[in-house]
Amino acid sequence: MRRLSATAVAMFLFVVAVGTATAAAPARTATLANGLDVVMMPDATTPLLSSLLIVRAGSGNETLSTAGATHLLEHMIFRGTESRTQDEIYDAFDRMGAYHNAQTRKTYTNFILVTPVEHARGAMEIQADMILHSVIDPDTLEIEKGRVIAEIEQGRERSSNRADEIHRRHVYEPTSYGFPTTGSVTGIRSLPADSVRSFHDDWYAVNNMALVLRGDLTYDEMKRLADAVYGGEAARALPERPEAWPVGMEDWREGRLHRAYGADGAGSVHVTISAPRYDEADAPAFAALALLLDDELDARLSAENPLVTYVRSGIRYDPAFSVLEISAGLMPGTDPDAVADAMIGAVRSLTPDAVTVDQVKRALRERRRSELFFAEQVQYGSFLLVPKLAVAPWGFWQEFERAQDDLSGADLAAAYSLWLEQPRWVGSAYLPEPEQETGGGVELGEIVADTLDNGLAAVAREVRGAPVAGIFLAVRGRSALEGDERHGWVDLLHRLLLEGSEQTTAERIERRMNEIGMEMNVVDDPRMPMDDYRTKPEYSYVRVQVVAENWDRALAFLAERLADDGFGEQELEAAVGKLRGVIDRRGGTAKREAQRLFARRLFGDNVNSAPIYGDGSSLDGVTPDALRRFRRDVFSADRLVLSVLAPAPAAQILDLAAREFAAFTSTEGEREYAPASSSPGTDTVRAPGRQAYIATGFLLHEFPLREHAATLIANAIVSDRIYRDLGEKRGWAYGAGSSLLMRDGWGAWTAGISLPEEHLAEAKQAVYRHLASVARGEFDEDRLAIAVNEMRGSMLRRYSSRINLAMAMGDDAVLYGDPGWTWTLYERIGTLTLTDVRRVAAEYFSNPEDVVILFGLPEGSDEPRHRMPPGMGGMGGH
Repeated sequence: MRRLSATAVAMFLFVVAVGTATAAAPARTATLANGLDVVMMPDATTPLLSSLLIVRAGSGNETLSTAGATHLLEHMIFRGTESRTQDEIYDAFDRMGAYHNAQTRKTYTNFILVTPVEHARGAMEIQADMILHSVIDPDTLEIEKGRVIAEIEQGRERSSNRADEIHRRHVYEPTSYGFPTTGSVTGIRSLPADSVRSFHDDWYAVNNMALVLRGDLTYDEMKRLADAVYGGEAARALPERPEAWPVGMEDWREGRLHRAYGADGAGSVHVTISAPRYDEADAPAFAALALLLDDELDARLSAENPLVTYVRSGIRYDPAFSVLEISAGLMPGTDPDAVADAMIGAVRSLTPDAVTVDQVKRALRERRRSELFFAEQVQYGSFLLVPKLAVAPWGFWQEFERAQDDLSGADLAAAYSLWLEQPRWVGSAYLPEPEQETGGGVELGEIVADTLDNGLAAVAREVRGAPVAGIFLAVRGRSALEGDERHGWVDLLHRLLLEGSEQTTAERIERRMNEIGMEMNVVDDPRMPMDDYRTKPEYSYVRVQVVAENWDRALAFLAERLADDGFGEQELEAAVGKLRGVIDRRGGTAKREAQRLFARRLFGDNVNSAPIYGDGSSLDGVTPDALRRFRRDVFSADRLVLSVLAPAPAAQILDLAAREFAAFTSTEGEREYAPASSSPGTDTVRAPGRQAYIATGFLLHEFPLREHAATLIANAIVSDRIYRDLGEKRGWAYGAGSSLLMRDGWGAWTAGISLPEEHLAEAKQAVYRHLASVARGEFDEDRLAIAVNEMRGSMLRRYSSRINLAMAMGDDAVLYGDPGWTWTLYERIGTLTLTDVRRVAAEYFSNPEDVVILFGLPEGSDEPRHRMPPGMGGMGGH
C-alpha cells in the first residue's frame, strides 16, 4: 500500500494550523447516537468521496509504559482485522480504485480514504473494520516493528527531526509530549503486544472520533452513510488523558535558548511561546495576529541574518494548552542567539500601534483564499480540519471564525498585551559539532536515555577530561517487592554483592576492584551523618566510582556481580549479621519509634511507611534458596535503571550496557507509591531515650510536578524559620526544620525535631505558626533571594562529584521519568519570582488537612509537660 509522506503532511498542517477549511458547500455537522462527530461537505464537482476518520488520541495520550504505541498501532491498523487479511484489504481497495493512508501526531491519529463515490459504502466499511477491529497479532507485530524502526532510523538521519526531538524534550519533558511521536528504537523493540492492544481498547472508541466526509453526496446521504457504517458501534468510557504541558517554559519569563550539537553542516533554531488555549476569549485575536508573523519574520531574518534558509510559524492546539511555534534553518556560521532574538523581536513588533484591524482582516481573507485553492484537491482538503477537530467539534471552529470576523482594535491590543508584549518562551538551537579545543578542562555531553530490548532503562552522559567515572544502578520497587514478610531482604541482596559466592570470594572481589581502581558501595552507612539521604522505599541502589579509563571494565564487573547468585549459608550469615547490627544501632528510641508510627499514620498501608531495614524478625527465616528466588524478581531487567557518566560517547555507553546486561530478563509488575490516605490526629509513643521527638506533617494531594521548584523554596523559608526559632533563638534543639517529599501527582510536608519533652506542645505550635506565616506570604524579595541562592548552592555541592551526577540521573529517571530533572529544577529555582513562591505557599501550606502529629517520649514519662518557668529553658531561650 503506497503511503503519503507523513513529514510532508505534518509540515503542511504546521503551517496552516491556524486556519479552518472552507468547503465547496457550507459544512454541516451531526453527532450519532454513539457519540461519533460527523462533518459533512457535499461537493458535486468531484466524482470522489473523501472519508477522513480522526481518532482523538495521539502520542500525547501515551505513558512511559506505552510510549511508541500510537504510531505502532497506526501501522498495525493496515495489517488485518478479525474478518479480513491484509492482502484482502489491499486487493479490495485496489479493485475500488481507493486510496488509504494514515498519520500519527501528538493529539490525534487520522486515517484518510479517497474512493470513487460508487464504492463509498464498501470502502468505508473496510476502513471502519480496520480502525475498530484490527487484530494485534504478536508475530505480525514483531515484523511491523522492523518497519517502524526503519522509519525511525530514516527520520533520525534528517537533522530537522533530531532538532525537533531535542526541542520537544526541552519544552515538554517529563510529560508525554516529550516522547518522540514515532517512539524510540529500543522502546519499540520492547513494546509488548498487550500494551498496543490496550492502547487501542482504551482510545479507539467511536465517541472519541470525528468523521469528515467530502464528495458527491448530499447531506442526507452522508448522514445515512455514516450511520450505516459506524452507527452500530457502541460508545465506551474513556480513560483520563495523561497530563501534557509545556513544563520547560513554566518559569521562564525572559526566555532561554538551549544548545545541542550534532547537525551535519547546518543547524536550526526552534522557539516555543505560550499562547491562549483554543477556547480562551483572546484566542481568536491571538490567532489572527499570528497570521502576520511570517511576513515580519521574513523581513527581519532576511535583513539581519541572511544565512537563515527558512523560517515558519504556526499554532499548536492541545486540549489543555496552546503554543506558538517558530522554527528557522541555519547555514553554518549563523549566530543562533541573534536568530532567536529576531524571532522574539518579530513577535513583539505586532504592537497595537503597528497592526491595524484592516491588516488583520486582509490576512484572514488571504488565508481563507489559500485554503480554498488547497481544498480543491479532495484528497487533501479535509486535512485542514484535522488539528482543530482533534481538540474541539466543528461548530466551535465556526464560532471561532465568526469571532475573528468581528475583531476590534481593542481585542487585538488585549491579546498582544497578554501574550506577545512580554512573551514566555523557550528555545533550542541544534548546531554542528564545534571543533574540539585542546588544552584540557572537564566537559559534559548531552544526557541520552533509552530502554534496552530487555526492559532495562539506561541513561548515559559523556564526560570529557575527568579523572573519575560514575556508575549508578537503581533497583526499582524495594519496599513494594518485600511486602510485610521480607523487610530488609533487598538490603541483604545488596550486601551479598560483596560477600562472595561459590564462584568467587570476598577477597577476590575486593582485589579485582582494586586492580581497576574501582569502589562499589552497595548500601548506605547509617552511622555516617548525611549518608542515608539516598535511601528510599522506591528503590535500592549500587554506587560505583572508578578511574575514568576503566569505566567499561567497571560496568562489566557490576553486571557480573548482579548475575552471581551462588551465595551460600556462610555468605548469607555474614550479610544478616551486618544488617542486624544496623537495626540494633538504629534502635527503638523515642525518635525512631515516633518516626516509624508517624510514617504509618501519614502514608497508611503504603510502601512509603515500610521499614527499609526491618525490625529483625523478617530475617529469622531467610534461607539462601528463598533469597535466590526473591533475587530473580528484584534484579530483573525491567526494575533496573542504569546511569553512567563516563569518557565515551553516550551511544557507546548504551551499546556496552546492552551487551553486558543482555542476559537479564524482565518480570512485569506494577508498583504503586502514591499514598491512598492518611490517618490524621495526635498520638504519643514511649520508647528508650534521653530526648523527646515530634514528627508532624500532612499530604499534598494532587500536587503537579511543575510546582516542584516554587514549593521547594517556600518550604526552605519555613524550615529556616523553624530552625532559627527553635534552634538558634530558643536553644531547644540542635537541628530543626521541615522537608518536602515530592513526586508527580502528590507530595508530603513533614517536620521532625528532637528536643526536651516539656517543649513539645509549644514546638508544635511554633512549627505551624511559621508555616502559616509563609502561607500568608510574609516574606520579601530579600528572603526569597537568600532561600534561592542557598538551595542552588546546596544542589551544586551535593552534585559536585561524578558519582553524584550519575546518581542524580538515575534518581531522576526512577522518581520523575526524566533523567535531567535535577538540573531542570536547578534552573527553574533560579527564575522564581516572589509571586510564584507566594502563590504555591498559599495554595499548599494554607489550612493543611489531615495533619498527623506524633510525640515520642522517653519511657516512663507521662504526657508532655508544660513549659518550664521562664529562665529554666535550654540555652539561648531568652
